Amino acid sequence: MPNLTDKQKEFLYFELSSFIEDSYYDDPKEYEDEMQQLDKIYNKIKNNKKLTKTEQKTISDTISDHIDNSYSDNPSEYKSEIKKLDDIEKKLTYKSDPGNPFDLTEKEKEKVFKYKKELKGSKEYQKIMNKNQSLIKSDDEFHNLVLKKVVNERVAKKEKSNNFFKSNKNKLVKAERKGLL
Repeated sequence: MPNLTDKQKEFLYFELSSFIEDSYYDDPKEYEDEMQQLDKIYNKIKNNKKLTKTEQKTISDTISDHIDNSYSDNPSEYKSEIKKLDDIEKKLTYKSDPGNPFDLTEKEKEKVFKYKKELKGSKEYQKIMNKNQSLIKSDDEFHNLVLKKVVNERVAKKEKSNNFFKSNKNKLVKAERKGLL
């Protein structure tokens, strides 16, 4: 996770704790639970540890709500606070991990949408939708079919690349020795 400045860390803590105080002032137990959760997240931020997507979304949504409620009557201050939040979100945003088969790159996400459009109405789609199961399960199964196609393409591409390097290893070593690489 990219390092946040101390000022950005303070901003995050202030906004999150203010939201919790405003939201749970009448329920001490809930307040205590939320503050403990905040402390866990804040300690990760303070120690520059990677946040989960859920934690990132929680931070973003919570602070955004608090800013909306607190600064709605002052447009210039509102704009300033939103700018701070945007800067922090850019640093907190989760980067795709190509080692994780379900962590898709932007190109792969585009392929998912493309395949969904192409496969809607296909025999595979009809087969899944005609099963005696709920619409949600059918939709999940269809989505998994599309993801499987995209991930299998990635694996095939990686294997092809590995085979190329294996088959041309001697040529590459010779070229490197000659100083061509």
